[in-house]
Amino acid sequence: FDVNASIIANLAIDPEGSRFLQKRIKLGTHEERHLALEKVLPHLALLWQDASGNYVLQQLLEHGDEETRNELMKGVEKEGVVALSLHMHGCRVVQKAIKCLDQTQVTTLITKFRSQVLNFTHDPNGNHVIQKCIQVMSSLAKAAASRNDTDMASSLSDQLQFVVDDVVANVESLSKHRYGCRVVQRAIEFCVEHQKDAVLKKIVECHASLVDDQYG
Repeated sequence: FDVNASIIANLAIDPEGSRFLQKRIKLGTHEERHLALEKVLPHLALLWQDASGNYVLQQLLEHGDEETRNELMKGVEKEGVVALSLHMHGCRVVQKAIKCLDQTQVTTLITKFRSQVLNFTHDPNGNHVIQKCIQVMSSLAKAAASRNDTDMASSLSDQLQFVVDDVVANVESLSKHRYGCRVVQRAIEFCVEHQKDAVLKKIVECHASLVDDQYG
């Protein structure tokens, strides 16, 4: 990585160069990862929109330390998390962030989607972000419950409630939508029991209109 930032950026958007950088980030030293971050940050807008470059950012999120993740997420937030979530490559970076950030960072990140649930759910890229929110937040809540930390479990499920509320309120139309149906399925699959029950209750109420629908 002893090269200038523009050369690293050009490598990152080249398929072979991207694979090389990903391997170096995964297997390299702490110092190499920090240097890689330093070189890619000036070109973040280019990389998250690129078919190869976005994978370099994902590797930094997955294998970087807390400082690396924090610096990268500051850059992502400047770019606009909503914009990334609705982009075919940017949404992968956001999903990786939801998966790899610590619990506090994840709960902060998903608040940025509070007014975007239906917009994301109807979008070919954004729906994957909502699915990942449901999966990760519900898993964190269940893990807390398994440790008998009921307060934390309740807090985590509460922080996902705005997503569940929008799913419940629109369950019939979402279940008939090619992308929305995936979000409904993830809610049934991953949500804690009382949230899952709320979704299932609404599905039962409208089941007659769903049985003959290609997605419902």
